[in-house]
Amino acid sequence: MKWGLFLLILLFPVCALAAPKVQEVKTPRGITAWLAEDESQPVVAIAFGWKNGFESDPENRQGLGTLATDLLTDGAGEFSDNQFQEQIQENALSLGFEARRDALRGAMRSLKETLPQGVKMLRAAVNAPRFEKDAVERQKGKQLSSLKFNLADPDWVLMRLTLREIFKGHPYGKRALGTPESVGAITEGDLRNWQKNLARGNLLAVAAGAITPAELSTLLDQVFGDLPEKSLSPVVPEAGWKVGGKTFLLKIPGPQAQIFMAWPGLKRNDADWYAAEIMDYILGGGSFSSRLMKEIREKRGLTYGVNSGTSALEHGPLFTVEASFQGKNAAEVLRLINEEVARMVKDPVSAEELKAAKDYLIGSAP
Repeated sequence: MKWGLFLLILLFPVCALAAPKVQEVKTPRGITAWLAEDESQPVVAIAFGWKNGFESDPENRQGLGTLATDLLTDGAGEFSDNQFQEQIQENALSLGFEARRDALRGAMRSLKETLPQGVKMLRAAVNAPRFEKDAVERQKGKQLSSLKFNLADPDWVLMRLTLREIFKGHPYGKRALGTPESVGAITEGDLRNWQKNLARGNLLAVAAGAITPAELSTLLDQVFGDLPEKSLSPVVPEAGWKVGGKTFLLKIPGPQAQIFMAWPGLKRNDADWYAAEIMDYILGGGSFSSRLMKEIREKRGLTYGVNSGTSALEHGPLFTVEASFQGKNAAEVLRLINEEVARMVKDPVSAEELKAAKDYLIGSAP
C-alpha cells in the first residue's frame, strides 16, 4: 500500500478607489454599529458578531458553540422549527449564524418591504431560541455526520493536527465540531448557559443598504436591546509561540501528500498588515502569478497547488504555506518552498511584482 506523506512544519518567526461613506450609529441601549447607507437597491444587509467564538466552549463540551448557533434558526419564539423556515422562505430572507474562532457571527439579508418580518425572526432567534429536544438531537446527528465525513478528508485532518500542535493547551486548540463524546454530552442546560455569551457589551454590528441611521438604531435595539450588558464568556489569553522549529509527520494511505508550514503572523491592527498582504500576494497568495506557483508548478510540475495565506486570529495570528503533491516529490517541494521564503526575507521584490500586487489588491477592493 502506498502512503501519503503529510508534514506539518512549524517555524520560528521571520522577521484610489472611492470608498462608501460609513456612518457610526449609536443606539439608546448603548449598541454601536457602522452603516453604509445605499438607497439604490431595496435591500438591507446586516452582519453582527459577539466576541469570543467556539474557543470558549467548555473543555468537555467542545462543539457546543457550533451546535447552538445551528439551533438558533431551528425554532425560536412563537415559531416551531418548520414555521421558522417557512417564514424565512416566504419573506425571501437570508438568516444564519456560525461559531468561529474569536467570534460568534450572524447575518441577515432582506428586501426593504419584508424587513419588519426579518427583524421579528432575528429577534426571536437571538433572544428566544427553543432548543427543543427533537431539533437538538437532529442537529447533533448532523454535526456528528459532518465530523465523521471530515475525518476521512486528509486536508481537514492535517489542519486539525496543525491547530492541535500550535495551540496545545490554549483555547484555540479546541474543535469546532467537538468529538462524539463531547457532542453527545451536551444538554439543554448547556445550550441555555451558552446563550449567556450573547450580550450587548461584546456585540459588533454593521449594516449596508436601504436603511437610514435612525431606522438602523431602532432595529438594533429591537433585536439586541434586551440582551444582558456583559457576556459570561471567559477571557481568552494570548497564545504565544511554543512550537518553533518542529516537524510532525502523519501517514495516511494514498499516493498524495501535503505540506503545511506555519509561522507567527501579524494581528489585523499591526502597522505592517498591508505590507504583509502585498508580500503574501507575491509569495503565494496570488495564485498563478505568485512565486511559489511559478517555481514549483509551472516550471517543474511538482505540485497540484501551492499557496500562502494569513490568518488574523486575535490571540495567535498565523502566516502559512501549504502545497499538495505526489509523496515522492516531498523533499524537492519542501526545498523549493524554503528557498522562496528565504529569498522573500533577504532580497527586495521587483518593481514589477510590487506594482502587480498593489494593482490586484486595490482592484479587488470593490
